[in-house]
Amino acid sequence: MARNRVLLVSLLLAAILLLSGCKLDTARLFKSASGKDEQPLIRAEVVFTDGKTLVTYLKTMGIEDGGKVYVGGSSSTNMYDPKGNITGVINYQHVLYIKVLPAKTAGDTTE
Repeated sequence: MARNRVLLVSLLLAAILLLSGCKLDTARLFKSASGKDEQPLIRAEVVFTDGKTLVTYLKTMGIEDGGKVYVGGSSSTNMYDPKGNITGVINYQHVLYIKVLPAKTAGDTTE
């Protein structure tokens, strides 16, 4: 009986050490597996340094959790369609500015 208790305490301590010592986001383990975030998408116009513009949807105006940050270089984030599907990647090195647009209405045909 005492041996089982020592084994159980040892396993519990090992699990605590492993989970606290790594950068595992344990909160994400218990989120819905649907893949859909509750955060609404932001409709935005992205103006690039070459003068071209693109109307797209973004999750955040900064670098999102899934975005890439490159040491000494550019950073990137995903672009989405209105349904939340990834349609491409924005490289911030080529972005002049981003303008937030009002949400698209049913009668709006601009894109």
